[in-house]
Amino acid sequence: MPNFNLQLKRILLFTASFLLNWLVVAQDLEQTYQTGKANFTLGNYQAAALDLERVIFFGAGKYDAEIFEMLGQIHQIEGDFNRSASCFSQAADFAIIPEDFLRNKIAQASNLIMADKPMLAKIELLGLNDNIPDSFQVKQFFLLGVSEFSAGSFEESRKAFNRAISINNPASAARIDSLFETLKNIKHPNPKTARILSMILPGAGQFYSGDIKNGVNSLLLTGGFITVGFMVAINYSLLDSFVSIIPWIQRYYIGGFKRAGNIAEDRLLQKQDEIYQQILLSFNRL
Repeated sequence: MPNFNLQLKRILLFTASFLLNWLVVAQDLEQTYQTGKANFTLGNYQAAALDLERVIFFGAGKYDAEIFEMLGQIHQIEGDFNRSASCFSQAADFAIIPEDFLRNKIAQASNLIMADKPMLAKIELLGLNDNIPDSFQVKQFFLLGVSEFSAGSFEESRKAFNRAISINNPASAARIDSLFETLKNIKHPNPKTARILSMILPGAGQFYSGDIKNGVNSLLLTGGFITVGFMVAINYSLLDSFVSIIPWIQRYYIGGFKRAGNIAEDRLLQKQDEIYQQILLSFNRL
C-alpha cells in the first residue's frame, strides 16, 4: 500500500509538472505571436519573421494561416518572391474561410509572376473555382493576362484581360482589343532581318534597328580591320594577314551581326512593353 501511494504521488507530480510547463510554453508562444504581429505592424520585418517562425515551429498549428500570410508579405517586401509564393501557398492550405484561401492563392500567383514563373502562376490561377466572387475573379483573370503576356502568348493574354475588365466595365474591352491589334502589327525591327543585313554589310542591321551609334562602330571597326588585313597581305604575306588580322575580323564581324539581332530584339520588346503599359493603364482608369 505505501508503494502504491508513492507511485500515485509521482504520477500526480509528473502530471502537474507537465501541465504547468505546457501552460508556460503556451503563454510564451502567445506572447511571441503578439510580439511578432506588433513588429510586423511596425515594419520590423526581420524581428517579426524570427518571432513568427518560432511560433510555427513550436505552436503545433496554432495561427499557421495568419503567420504564413504575414511571412509571405515580409518576403515579398524583401524581394524574395519564391519564398513569398511558398508562404502564401501554405497560408492558403491552412485557411478555413474561403476568402482567406482565395486571397492567399492570388498572392501566391502574383509572386510566382514576379519570380519569373508565369506558367506556374497560370496553373495556380486556373485551379481556382469558377464560382468565386467577382472581386477575386477580376484579379484571377488580370493575373492570367499578365502571365500569358509574360510567356508571349498574346492571344490568350488578350482573352484573359478582356474577361477581367468586362466584369466591371464591359465597354473597356474594346480598348483592350484595339491595343492587342496594335501589338499584333508590331513586326519591326525583325531580329532575323537585322542579323542578315549585318552579315551582308557590318553595321547595316544596327542601322535598320535604329541604333546609329553601334552601327557606325561596327562598320568602322570591321572595315578598319579588313583594310589593315589587305595591307598586311600586300606588304608581307596572305598567311601573315590571316594569322594576325582574321581572328579580329571574325570577332567583330560575328559579334556585330549577333549584336544587331539582340538590338532588334530589345527594340521589339520595348515597343511591346509600351503597349503592355497602356493595357495596365486601362485597368488603373477603372
